[in-house]
Amino acid sequence: MCGYYRLREINGYQTINEAMGERMERIMKKGILIGVFVFLWGCGCSMQKQKEKISDLPFHVVEQKEIPNELMELIEKKKEGAFHLSYEDGETLYIVVGYGTMQTGGYSIEVPQFYLTSENIVIDTNLIGPVDEAVKQASYPYIVVSTEWREEPVTYQ
Repeated sequence: MCGYYRLREINGYQTINEAMGERMERIMKKGILIGVFVFLWGCGCSMQKQKEKISDLPFHVVEQKEIPNELMELIEKKKEGAFHLSYEDGETLYIVVGYGTMQTGGYSIEVPQFYLTSENIVIDTNLIGPVDEAVKQASYPYIVVSTEWREEPVTYQ
């Protein structure tokens, strides 16, 4: 009887292939359900209502010559990629938003919103430009703003 195998019923299945197919189908269904759950959970976290603004915060755009040396060193290290930094010296909080390497000069950065919520400081910046006759040399646009030191963390938008 070499090469001949009799089919027998295994746990209600006619062949081993049927049993394995049913098991794989159950595993795939569980995997899909877990994937959908993780996706929906992630969406729910990102859709949380943002905390309401308590008040606008006064700020000052810091000129390059006014930037503390230690902060300037950090900016130089990070300027080639987009970055966010906050730095404090005990009295002043410095907030930096960098946009990374740009192919030309002529960019400017605006700060349409800078405010306090119950849990954090929020800064919103926009990169503008370049102007028509921009310098054809790589640039690294960033902005440094300062405000009175606060303990709340900074949220960048």
